[in-house]
Amino acid sequence: MVNQELERRATKAEEEVKQKEEELRHKEELIATLQQQVEHYESRLWECEVRMKSVEEELQKQISSLQVTELYIMAFFIH
Repeated sequence: MVNQELERRATKAEEEVKQKEEELRHKEELIATLQQQVEHYESRLWECEVRMKSVEEELQKQISSLQVTELYIMAFFIH
């Protein structure tokens, strides 16, 4: 009778271990997927930052050009 109880408990423990291992594998897969997504979004963020920097530089050039043009126009009408 003691052996049967020990066998039952051992079987139950083995089933629990298998279930926990499966849960662990699932979580590891989820972590790997999330890490890939993070890398993808970091790459997209870097691309956006590069484009934004380029747009900012172009905007600054245009502002400077407009300021120079404004000075020429003002100088033209003053004289």
